[in-house]
Amino acid sequence: MFKYLKSALGLDKGKTIVGSPSTLTASSSRFAVGDSQLGKTSEWATLQGVAPAGGAAGKGMKLDGEIGGKPWRIEQGRPSRDFIVGLELRARAELALQGDVAVMIMSRSLKADLDKRAFSIYTDTLQTQIDPSLPEEMRWLSMYEEFGWERLGNDFLDRYAILADELGNAQAWVTPDLVNQLMAWPSKQTGVPMVLMVLRGKAYLRMQINEGDQLTSDHATRVFTTSCEAALAAFS
Repeated sequence: MFKYLKSALGLDKGKTIVGSPSTLTASSSRFAVGDSQLGKTSEWATLQGVAPAGGAAGKGMKLDGEIGGKPWRIEQGRPSRDFIVGLELRARAELALQGDVAVMIMSRSLKADLDKRAFSIYTDTLQTQIDPSLPEEMRWLSMYEEFGWERLGNDFLDRYAILADELGNAQAWVTPDLVNQLMAWPSKQTGVPMVLMVLRGKAYLRMQINEGDQLTSDHATRVFTTSCEAALAAFS
């Protein structure tokens, strides 16, 4: 089985792998749920430097990788934001970008929900202070301006909102390739809570996902690595 796992993960094809063989062995139980499940992980492994990052079966999945020599991790687990229900897919890349750049792509439905929550809080005369447990994303609605431009197209702007410190940074990061991938999710479901961002020198992804939805996980990884490539090109 481990030999098959090595083949599925591309370990026998000269790929750059992050993690030791012992780490791979410890985490293999998450992926070794029959040959069909192992086959599904092979697409993840075609990405540069991808390797399992540990974690016991049933406690979420983690993958590590590198892009431009910078480390990133994507994982599934319990949600860390209250606007996500069920399972959260999140990613983070330590890209060492310009620290003052802030650009976020947020699903339009999530922005609408957060706007409503913010309005309710600000108009509630009985509430004297902001609850510190509220998601950080709510503060961005007041901190950053929303931008859009003709090249994005109405379909994209109907599905997503772009918040940024300035228009030039948003246009530099939101490349046509990234736009195309954000419009090409394998699931036709719209309105899924999602935030993709460059902030504090790092890149982040946070979204809601259904358990066992490998196609969406694969596509989310491509979206995230594409966003990292664009950020490195624009803000290094």
